[in-house]
Amino acid sequence: VTGCSARNTTNLYKAHIRPMIEYASPIWGGVGKTSREKLERMQHKFLCWDLGTSYRTARRDVLNDCKVVTLETRRKINLILFWKRIVENDPVILKKLERGCLKKDTKKASMFGRLSEACLEIGSNILEVTNIKSEEIKRRFERLCDK
Repeated sequence: VTGCSARNTTNLYKAHIRPMIEYASPIWGGVGKTSREKLERMQHKFLCWDLGTSYRTARRDVLNDCKVVTLETRRKINLILFWKRIVENDPVILKKLERGCLKKDTKKASMFGRLSEACLEIGSNILEVTNIKSEEIKRRFERLCDK
């Protein structure tokens, strides 16, 4: 975008482009590694263009300079937030989940498998990320993530 600073174009990306990329990611987030990598590459190219650096610049450096996290991390957080909204609005689903739907042998690509993986990866920060208010739901959600 001509005449915009790098900060403004990064904000433009965050406000208009990234939401379209992430739309319904809790549902489709289990797609293959190749598809996820294509999205990461697309984000990297845009951010490199934004900064005026080479596409060969390390992703970690570009992400840090733009104060952006990987799309994979955002998908995991969105998945946890998605389940938080379900659990807070429908305690019956939480009871079903507690009875064993989240087992270690759950297929990794399934929504439950990805939720387990996201909980393990984000770890103790899950309650801060999700901002769950009910103490009872917090305890139950923590137990789910510990399975």
